[in-house]
Amino acid sequence: MSSPFLSTMARHFLAVAEARSITDASQALHVAPSAVSRQVALMEAAMGCALFLRQARGMAPNEAGERLLAWLTAVQRESEEVQRQVLGLGPAAAQRLHLACTEGFTTAFMPQLMGRFRDQWPGARLFLRVGDAQQVDQWLQRGEVEVGLRFATRPVEGLRVVASAPSPIVAVCAAGHPLAGRSTLSVADLVAQPLALPEGSSTVRQVLDGACALAGTRYEVACTGNLPSLISLVEQGGLVMLGSRMSVMHALERGSLVALTVAAPAFEQRRVQLLVGDGRAPGGVAQAFLDLAAVALAGYGDGAGGVAPGRLRPAGTPGPRRRGRA
Repeated sequence: MSSPFLSTMARHFLAVAEARSITDASQALHVAPSAVSRQVALMEAAMGCALFLRQARGMAPNEAGERLLAWLTAVQRESEEVQRQVLGLGPAAAQRLHLACTEGFTTAFMPQLMGRFRDQWPGARLFLRVGDAQQVDQWLQRGEVEVGLRFATRPVEGLRVVASAPSPIVAVCAAGHPLAGRSTLSVADLVAQPLALPEGSSTVRQVLDGACALAGTRYEVACTGNLPSLISLVEQGGLVMLGSRMSVMHALERGSLVALTVAAPAFEQRRVQLLVGDGRAPGGVAQAFLDLAAVALAGYGDGAGGVAPGRLRPAGTPGPRRRGRA
């Protein structure tokens, strides 16, 4: 939720501080990079000092910028809570739901889940944000979204895990790849292959880095990109990617890709987490979505891989189910 109480200068400053990049902030704000640069310069002129460290690979708030960031974040959180309370006085508020997930859920799991939810709540309006794990955490912590879904290897401060399921990182290759007939790879087998990996920081990169450090080996990245492009590249043969079965569900079902277990404990420890902000009590449409998502994750954790059918409220959850108005 975007606060109407913050100036353009403040919103652009927050976007750059979060993205650590003028270009990424401009994409998030849907404005030109020059416009973002101008607003940052105006903010620095108004404050009378520099607010960012200009680095070769982006920008990071300096000490003054961190203090301003902390204050503006608190102001934004409080103003959004007021806005949410005001919106809550209207009849349409109970039908609005802001969601967030990382890219790995967008190929199949989240669209299926949202579609099934719309069947149950046809009057609901769903707003999905997609970002990296850190962005999903920040949106939840700030109250910009009510429900988040991400891969994780450990709990995150300020967030509450509503449900989770195992989601091991697997090696994925084309059905015709020389490794396709194997069920398990060692870390050494894996790093000997040309790898296609997601851009930037991700649980895949974190786990691979840790496993290689323990094994005393290194890897080289042959290709990076977003998930759809990586899946397409790997289907052509030659490359091996890392990810979850959930993320490549459709390709596994049609037989164009196969998934191989990586024989290293760290690859087995990752989980899917369904998250809400700590201290927040979702109600109405948000609670109904959490119920459905928890059942879907239980089905996935049992190996179903998709949205589980059947009863949508987990056993022991009190209260009747409400349906949205068409």
